[in-house]
Amino acid sequence: LWGWMAAYFIWQSLQFNPTMRYQLPIYPLLAMMAGWIAFERLNVSTIKRFAILKFIMPIISIGVLIATAMWAYAFHTIYVRDEPRMAASRWIYQNVPGPINVHIESQDDGTYNQPLAFFDGSFVQSGAPYTSSFVVKRDGILTEVALGHVVNPAVPPGSSFGQQTLTLTVANAADPAPDQILAHASLTRDFSPQGNDDPRGEPATLVLDTPLPVFSGQIYFLRFEADASVLTFAGSAVANETDYDYGLPFRIDSYDGFGGIYRGDLNLQVYWDDNADKLARFTNTLNQADYIFIPTNHQYAQITRLPERYPLTTVYYRELLGCPPERNIIECYRVAQPGMFDGNLGFDLVAVFESYPQLGPIVINDQSAEEAFTFYDHPKVFIFKKSADYNPEQLASIMGAVDLSNVVHLTPRDAATYKNLMLPADQLVRQRTGGTWSDLYSYDWLQNKYPFLGLAIWYLFVFLLGVLSYPIIRLVLPGLGDKGYPLARTLGLVLLAYVPWLLGSLGVAHTRVTIGLVFAAIAVAGISLGWMRRDELAEEWKSKRRYFLMIEGLFLLFFTFDLLIRLGNPDLWHPAKGGERPMDFSYLNAVLKSTTFPPYDPWFAGGYINYYYYGFVLVGTPVKLLGIVPSIAYNFILPTLFAIVATSAFSIGWNLLDRSRNSGFGNRSESQISVIDSRSIAGL
Repeated sequence: LWGWMAAYFIWQSLQFNPTMRYQLPIYPLLAMMAGWIAFERLNVSTIKRFAILKFIMPIISIGVLIATAMWAYAFHTIYVRDEPRMAASRWIYQNVPGPINVHIESQDDGTYNQPLAFFDGSFVQSGAPYTSSFVVKRDGILTEVALGHVVNPAVPPGSSFGQQTLTLTVANAADPAPDQILAHASLTRDFSPQGNDDPRGEPATLVLDTPLPVFSGQIYFLRFEADASVLTFAGSAVANETDYDYGLPFRIDSYDGFGGIYRGDLNLQVYWDDNADKLARFTNTLNQADYIFIPTNHQYAQITRLPERYPLTTVYYRELLGCPPERNIIECYRVAQPGMFDGNLGFDLVAVFESYPQLGPIVINDQSAEEAFTFYDHPKVFIFKKSADYNPEQLASIMGAVDLSNVVHLTPRDAATYKNLMLPADQLVRQRTGGTWSDLYSYDWLQNKYPFLGLAIWYLFVFLLGVLSYPIIRLVLPGLGDKGYPLARTLGLVLLAYVPWLLGSLGVAHTRVTIGLVFAAIAVAGISLGWMRRDELAEEWKSKRRYFLMIEGLFLLFFTFDLLIRLGNPDLWHPAKGGERPMDFSYLNAVLKSTTFPPYDPWFAGGYINYYYYGFVLVGTPVKLLGIVPSIAYNFILPTLFAIVATSAFSIGWNLLDRSRNSGFGNRSESQISVIDSRSIAGL
C-alpha cells in the first residue's frame, strides 16, 4: 500500500496540471497511514528507545486527531450557509432593478423588492392598458412600484413628445369593479428619450395614494395605463462572462432572471480569442451593461495566467477591479471587498459573496487553493455596478491601448511539442480501413436481433470473466476474509481491457482477435491457478457456498434493478438540456470502432480524442468482443457497473467486520456465514 500510494502520488504530482481531484484515490490511504503513524508506529516503536516519548507521543497523536476534527468542523460550515451563487442571485433580485419592482415594507426585513417580468415587445398603449399579476412573497405594506426604465419608443432620440401621464391601479382582479380597486398611483412627465442618454429612458417610481397591506400568497393585479401614445418598460442590463460558466442570476424563489426581468443577451465571451472583434465586443457590452457578474474564479484565475494569449482580457480583469500593476491579479480578486480597490473601467465592486471554512472567529480564505477545491460548492462571487461617472471614451482608451498584434496561442511548455490534434496520415488510414460499422456490429446477429439473448450472453460472459479471475485475485488479496471474490469481475474487466489497450497504443490492431487472445490468456491463467489450488477452492465452495451465492444474488439484484430503470427510460439525453451522455455515447462508439489508440475524435473529422477515454475502453472491450451493438450494450453496461459497485461496497463492509481474515477464509464453518450476521449487515 505504501508503494502504490507513493507511486500514484508522485505520478500525479509530476503532471503538468496536478489537480487535487486526481489524488482522490489515495485520500483514504493517506488518512489510514496518518492514523497508523500517529497511533501505532509512533506510540510503539519509538517509545521503546526514548522514554520521554512515552509522554510526548500521546500528545502528538491526540493533537493530530483534534486538528483533523477542527478542520472537518471548519470545512463543514460552508454548507450551513447559502451557496454563494444562490445568495448572490437572491441579492440580485433584491437590488438590481427589473422592469417592474414591487416594494413591500416589512418590519422584519425592511423593504422587500419583488421584481416582475415585462417582456421585450410589450407596451402600455393609450386605450390598451397593460396588466401584470403577482403572488405576494412577503407580508407587509405595499407602498410603491418602481420602474427600472420607462420610455416612449415612438419618439426618436433627441426629440420630445411632451408630457404624458402613466397611471397605475392595484386591484385584486384582472378586470376590477370599482370596489375591487385597492390603490392608485400616477406620474406625469416627458418620457421621451433624452439626447444621448440611455435609450431605455429614466427610472420612475409610482407612489400609491394609499399604502396597501399585503399578505404572502395573495394574488394582486397591476394595471398600467397611458393617457396618450405608448410607453414601454425595461429592467437592468446584466453582463455575464461566458457561456461556459454558470450565468447569474439563477432561477430561484420562483424568479426567472432572464424571463422578462433582466436583459440577458450581454456576454463578454472572455474565452474567445483576443483580437479586434473581441475588443469591439468588450466595449459594446460594457457600454450597454448596468452590472457585471463574476460567478466563480473559473475565468480570471485561468485567463490571467496566460497574458501572452489573452493580453486584452488580462488588462480587462486588472482594470475592472483596479488591481495595482505590482500586484498579482488573482491575489487581488482573492482578497477583494467593496471599497478596497478603485476600478478604472467605470464599474464599482458593490457586492461580494463568499463562504469559507470557519472555526469560531477564525475565517480561512481558501481562494488560493486549486480552483476545483472552491469552484463547485463555495466560489467567490463578484457583482460590479456601472458608476455614475462611467466614461465610454476612457474605456476605449484603456482597452484600445492593448497590443493585439503579438498574441501567442501556445503556452511556453506547449511550444516545443505542439500538436494539432490531427491523426497522422498512416493512423488515419488504419482507422478508416479497420472495418465498416456493419462489419463490426450487425443488427442481423442473434445477440442484436434478440436483445434479451444479448443480455443473457453479456451477463454470462461477465460472470465467467469473474470466475476465471477469482483464482488470480485470491493470490493478490489473501488477507481478505472472502479472498476478494466480489471484486473478481472488476479485475477481469481491467485485465481484459488493459492489455489490448496497451497493445493498441503501440500500434497493434485492436480487434476481436486481439481481445480474444487476451481473454484466452486470462482463462489459462485462471484455470491453471485454480487447478493448482483446487483443494483450497473445493473446501471454500463446500464451507462458504452460501456466501458465494449471496454475492451472486446481490449482483443479480442490483443488476436487475438498474436494468429495469434503463428499460423504463433508455434515453441517453435530457429532453431539454441534453447532458453528457450523448458525448459519452459518441466516445464509446469511437473507442469501439477504432483500430488503434488514441481513438479517432467523433466530433472533429480527422482528429483524435484529446480527452480521457480509458473508461470507455474498460466497458467497451467486452462489447467489441461479443459484437453487441453499442446502443444495446450501453444499457447493459450501466447495470453492470451499478452491480459491481454494489458488490464491491458490500465486500468492504463485510471484510471490515470479518474476524476470520487473520486465520484464513476457510477457518469458519458454513453455519457461521449468515445473511443476517454483522458482516452482512455491514456490507449492506
